[in-house]
Amino acid sequence: MGLDDPRAKSTSRHTVAEAGLANTVARVKASWSRLPVEHIADIQIEDGSLGGRPCRHIVLTNSESARGTLEFQRTTLWFDAATGLLAGLDGHGWPAAGQKEGELLESYHYHNMRLNPALPNQHFTR
Repeated sequence: MGLDDPRAKSTSRHTVAEAGLANTVARVKASWSRLPVEHIADIQIEDGSLGGRPCRHIVLTNSESARGTLEFQRTTLWFDAATGLLAGLDGHGWPAAGQKEGELLESYHYHNMRLNPALPNQHFTR
């Protein structure tokens, strides 16, 4: 089955090759690094939890001036406090007229991740 086969994307907007922590972080980094300051309405950074684990919670809300330019009006990220790894991402689209919040378009939550301490660091260099 090919990566772009409709069956491979039946439950995701992304191919298998685009999935995973590294690609998700890379997409967010690329998107946020190109984001003009005038498109940012609000950034909130708080300590909280996700799935019972302590996390740093970041919410970026874009201004109305970014509508039509950016896919998400609001992006929420959770980073695991112990590992620093991405623990979750929610991306909400733009609200329709008369609505307060846009539709949830993407949601990734990584639960019970375990790092493998038996593998030496050299296995993780590029």
